[in-house]
Amino acid sequence: MELYIHIHFCVKKCDYCDFLSAPWPTEVRRAYTKALCAEIAFFGAVLESPLLETIYIGGGTPTWLEAVLLDEIMQTVYKHFSIAEDAEISMECNPGTVSLSDFSSYRRWGLNRLSIGLQSANDEELRLLGRAYTYSRFLSTYENARRSGFYNINIDIMTGLPRQTDEKLLRTLEKVISLRPEHVSAYALTIEEGTPFFDRYQLDEKRRQAGMPTAELPDDDASYFLSKMTENVLAEHGYERYEISNFAKGGLVCRHNIGYWKREP
Repeated sequence: MELYIHIHFCVKKCDYCDFLSAPWPTEVRRAYTKALCAEIAFFGAVLESPLLETIYIGGGTPTWLEAVLLDEIMQTVYKHFSIAEDAEISMECNPGTVSLSDFSSYRRWGLNRLSIGLQSANDEELRLLGRAYTYSRFLSTYENARRSGFYNINIDIMTGLPRQTDEKLLRTLEKVISLRPEHVSAYALTIEEGTPFFDRYQLDEKRRQAGMPTAELPDDDASYFLSKMTENVLAEHGYERYEISNFAKGGLVCRHNIGYWKREP
């Protein structure tokens, strides 16, 4: 059985994001943690403490939740569920929201896999996306994760960004590969209603869908080229594509992701 825990808090909402996330204040984060722990206890009792093979903490930005609250959540999971000895326990994090001491705290309750949201190694593209950090801040977060003993790390990147060229994307890929993460997720940008990106690029998106020339978004051919280039470059460096957007080295696929495809409970 697999367990997914959603932490819907963020420092700020990125301009392209339509996920359930928001920058709520401390009292809301504490109230949510209390309610979440009650729900975990309820389902642990209903399901009679089933054995968990994977746990995935996503968001939002889970690492923006105070470490003491994350610790409270995980203590509740361990109390009301059984955890396999070789369980994969993953958590998403964003640069600048977690310290070296936080990483050490996470290690103590069994976290053994991290997914760090980079999206681009180009600061101009990060500003365009509305990300709340720079590439140097990402590097600091990545180095702290390694220093804390994490040996299974995913890095998220995005393709098909406005005005993204193959040269810009290649620089991001080269910088990511040089860090030797065990896993890379490469997601193609989608323009979703209700986001600042939709307001900004909706006309361009309609032109792309109609097969017409675009002003800032890559057209369909360019988007395909960027995606295929990403796949080829990662393959050249030993990253095997095992899902639409996911690549792993040395067989270190995300077991939780695969569980969805296999329809695991």
